[in-house]
Amino acid sequence: MGDVEILEKKIEGNQGYITARVNSPAFGFVVPFGYTASANVRYKYDPTNYTNKPRYNSTFVPIYDVEPIPQDFHEQAALARFYYHTEPITATVIDVLTQFSISDIENVCKDKKVKEFYDAIYDTSNLKEIIKAVFFEYYVSANVWSYRYGPGDYVISPKGVSVPTYKWNILNPAKVNVKGSLFFDQQETTLTLDDEIREAIMRDTEEGRRFLRSLPDDIRRSINKQDGSITLDPERVYHIARNKMPFQRYAVPFIMRNIGPLRVKQKLMEMDLSTADGVINQLVTVTCGNDEHPATTEQLEALAELLQTPSKAYALVWDHTLKLQFHKPEAQFFDPKKYEQVNRDIAAGYGIAKSVISDNGTYASQNVSVKSLIRWLEWGREDVKRWLEREYRIIAEENNLSTYPTIRFKKVSLQEEKDIRNILFQMHDRGMISSETVVKEAGYDFEVEKDRLREEKTIREKEGILVPGSPYQQPGRPAGRPDGAEDSEPRTRDDEPEPHGASVYSIFKANKEDKIEDYTEELLELYNSFAEKIAEMAQDEDDLETILLAILILRDEMKSVSNAYITDTFIDEYTKLIDGDYTDDPIAVEYLTKVLKWNDFYVSRLVTDIQNDINVSTGNGLDVSQAVKDAFDANRYRIPMFGNEDIRKAEFYGTSAGQKAIGNTHGYWICTFRNSCEVCIDRHGNSYSIEELLDMYPAHNWCECLISFYKKI
Repeated sequence: MGDVEILEKKIEGNQGYITARVNSPAFGFVVPFGYTASANVRYKYDPTNYTNKPRYNSTFVPIYDVEPIPQDFHEQAALARFYYHTEPITATVIDVLTQFSISDIENVCKDKKVKEFYDAIYDTSNLKEIIKAVFFEYYVSANVWSYRYGPGDYVISPKGVSVPTYKWNILNPAKVNVKGSLFFDQQETTLTLDDEIREAIMRDTEEGRRFLRSLPDDIRRSINKQDGSITLDPERVYHIARNKMPFQRYAVPFIMRNIGPLRVKQKLMEMDLSTADGVINQLVTVTCGNDEHPATTEQLEALAELLQTPSKAYALVWDHTLKLQFHKPEAQFFDPKKYEQVNRDIAAGYGIAKSVISDNGTYASQNVSVKSLIRWLEWGREDVKRWLEREYRIIAEENNLSTYPTIRFKKVSLQEEKDIRNILFQMHDRGMISSETVVKEAGYDFEVEKDRLREEKTIREKEGILVPGSPYQQPGRPAGRPDGAEDSEPRTRDDEPEPHGASVYSIFKANKEDKIEDYTEELLELYNSFAEKIAEMAQDEDDLETILLAILILRDEMKSVSNAYITDTFIDEYTKLIDGDYTDDPIAVEYLTKVLKWNDFYVSRLVTDIQNDINVSTGNGLDVSQAVKDAFDANRYRIPMFGNEDIRKAEFYGTSAGQKAIGNTHGYWICTFRNSCEVCIDRHGNSYSIEELLDMYPAHNWCECLISFYKKI
């Protein structure tokens, strides 16, 4: 080898040893002349060796991409945890699944006392924290072992209920083993103690005896002093497994399906890190002297001494034979495009579209992705629900209770709940589905809600509280107070009101036009946004009935926006005349209800016209997508009309309710002869009752007539 002499070479299995001697004085400024060194390569990669032992290449980097998938569950769990901590997509998927799975639980039980007991157990135990840990481990290793302690001493819950103490713990999957016959249901679960504790117990040291004394009696009796494991009580331990077949001892972590692309990505990252190290720790070569001017020994020693100085600033004077050259790898290796395919493979392997964990994808693809994710979450919740109800059953037996609750998680709020509920409510209003179906689809128990409504009805009738404020929940009587209840303070009504500025109603008030503009802009934004979404659906959806049903959502969204503006405007106008809550005035509640229903009718007619236009167009052979676009474009002009009329109508109804409250009953129609039509002119100077004016005013969309209110004797 020229200037390097190999003195000894030895190979033992996958380890090699080499001893070499440097013989050339040319290396004198790096290593001394005659320097001898030894080195070894440990676990050199051997493609024929398929053991489960860790293998390394010559730079001591572990080889993952050629290793077989481990079959032992404990190795799988360790690998799954490793990738959760090191691979971003894996971590994000697990975090999304965990965070959306977690919610407070509701104990549903007809027996009120039993429900209070279990609510107190939930409040005084550590179940809230344990449920979070359960969901996390469920998605990481797909196997969760819970262990229940109790019953212990009695404690008082925040609501004053006395219950025994219970506590749950989550066992480390790496320490849990399932043994015995699965076929005859004779398996047992054991927990392996830490090495130090196990050794202390087996050697019977003071530390081991102290540890044993700290354990509950049943656990202490179950310790196997031969191997230091604990056989767990099957009544206290429970195995929550994801997708485990009856013939399997452990579920396979869902991360394992992605081991291939995960290992490839890891290797790509190692390549980038190695390249980055090369850029940072670049190679520098220094040469001096040439054939005509060879370097002297003094020059070489001076240069070597200079390069060894710790100073970062060099003062160097040399002749023309000195050359300095930097060697570094090309930076194009850092191109991120090489990760695109492997990242797609990883995301696809988890069965969750990228649009769920990022902002990519169309409206339709995101909708499908969300539905897929919801199925994941519901699946996991069902497994956790079975565990909790099993724990509740055992607690009921330990406390001599006749029954135990079922568990209800809060509804997964990833889909467009408002849209779905609106469709359900519409079908219920038309008698197409039952109230029980609506309640269950909303995530509530029908029988429990019936009992609660009965209780609240009794409270309202006997105590006069919990009275709904919505005019839609007041069948047969006005809203605001229960029958027989009096005002907290009397309201003043003048039977002979003096004329004042508020008695004349004009459509051109101070802030009206600003409110109309804001309201119109919000309606247009909603309308245009909905038109785009429905158009996207039409491109991907061939079912015309589904498209038409989805358009009904626009009606309810418009009603929601309109009702808020109408109610706010109505209250503003009413309170200019009456200092008090409009809900205390049956007439005001009646008038607000009327104007809301008036708006609902015209919103429904707009949506019906859009649906009819689509039906006619598709019936004439036009494709659904174009028919949807044409229908929305053709009816867009009506939105500004809503913005103008709704605000004006709400103002007039609010003013009319206030005028009624102060004693006025009629109004004179005053035509301003601006934007006047024949109807406006014909009504000029005529008197009408307030009830008549509600239906008559305004005469048209841009009517500028005034109303002068008075009391008719």
